[in-house]
Amino acid sequence: MKNISFILLALFLITAIGCDKDEFAELNTDPAVLDEPDLRFSLTKAVEQMYENDYTTWFYNNFQYIFPWSQLTSEQGGNGPDLNEMGPYGSQNIYRALFPQTRDIQYRIDQMGDEEKARHQVLKAITYPVQILPAMANSDLVGSVIYEEAGMAPFTNSVNYSRV
Repeated sequence: MKNISFILLALFLITAIGCDKDEFAELNTDPAVLDEPDLRFSLTKAVEQMYENDYTTWFYNNFQYIFPWSQLTSEQGGNGPDLNEMGPYGSQNIYRALFPQTRDIQYRIDQMGDEEKARHQVLKAITYPVQILPAMANSDLVGSVIYEEAGMAPFTNSVNYSRV
């Protein structure tokens, strides 16, 4: 028992003496300072968000809207008079996650110098299909406002509330 307490005391002293605040000061960063993100990883996150709930959205939207029209599923005695009434539909989370991510990438590339901007043009070009594919799932029901104006608030000076 005496040896265990001696070993623990020695480890505690080594830790206390070996951990100098000044040595670790250069490793720590100020939490108030924001780092610039690596745009390659931001794009990878956007692609992941593009396919977030792909199958679930497809299944529930088709089950409620497409299948009755194609007579794959129907009520006994045929479809009722409310068949063509569209109710709430499932959609991908493109407003809270995907569009801010891709619009931020586009904005950051537009703010770069000419040489750096030329190197990142391919990265910027990839963001457009990442935005368009999920928006197509919803644009038939709510129009083009999804693609044209969504996620633009942080990057514009005037606010357009006319279509809300």
